[in-house]
Amino acid sequence: MKFAILALLALIGLGIAAAAVLWAAFPRSIPAPESRVEGDPAQLARGRYLVNHVALCLSCHSERDWDRQSGPVVASTAGQGATHTIFSPEDAPAANITPFALGDWSDGEIARAITSGLNRQGEPLHPDMPYYVYARLAESDVMAIVAYLRTLPRIDHQPPKASPPFLISMVGRVLPKPYQAKPMPPQDDSVARGRYLVNAAGCRMCHGGDLAGGMRLNIPGGGSVTSVNLTPHPKARVMGWSREAFVAAFKAFAVEEVRQLETPRDRNTVMPWIQYSDMTETDLGAIYDYLKTVPPVAPDS
Repeated sequence: MKFAILALLALIGLGIAAAAVLWAAFPRSIPAPESRVEGDPAQLARGRYLVNHVALCLSCHSERDWDRQSGPVVASTAGQGATHTIFSPEDAPAANITPFALGDWSDGEIARAITSGLNRQGEPLHPDMPYYVYARLAESDVMAIVAYLRTLPRIDHQPPKASPPFLISMVGRVLPKPYQAKPMPPQDDSVARGRYLVNAAGCRMCHGGDLAGGMRLNIPGGGSVTSVNLTPHPKARVMGWSREAFVAAFKAFAVEEVRQLETPRDRNTVMPWIQYSDMTETDLGAIYDYLKTVPPVAPDS
């Protein structure tokens, strides 16, 4: 018995020592790039499209009206941060990303936060921030996002500081790595563009690494939902739709009457249909084309 206790204490000591070494060694020193945004109309238009309708930065970094269908962003809070998101528990509120918070950051520092998960001081962001997703964006898209964030109306609001548990903090410290610029997929390769967009839109964050769904997601202040299977398995409902029906399902939420529908929280959805509904039909069709190529996975039921 005494030996077992001593062995347990030794293991605990080794664990603490290992954690201390990791804490000291990480995050890696990742200098902010010297890239600067152009801020021309084309770059801003691309950034607006990505922030609002693809990467959905504002869906996490704003308050959302969960009493309306699909939880649309409350316009007056766009970018001010949020106490609760579908990904973040109470210990990881989303930060303010308006010029109130980012005004003193360089363009490179914002780009580093987006793609490497480090703040201006080089400290790790909470891993709920999907920088590992945005690290696969083309550099032109990263900088377009930075350019557009610069134009958000300043909102003087300081969300609570994130205070994640120790293990989550450790994950955040060891994940960051330098961004390596990625190429933009060819315009004429619909499957490649769909693969790029599925990543940029964070589809796997809710539908799983294999896109087979089954993840339980909480609606802030309400019930919960289970994500659906997006693979082309014969028993998976969504990819049994035609390409036209798939695109139409999103475009149905572009109608203002639909956007204003009041919905009980326990019957709402965390799927951001409203935000995605303003993606182009070409991009939505490319997502469908790519999803048709992923390995089929049988639904759980």
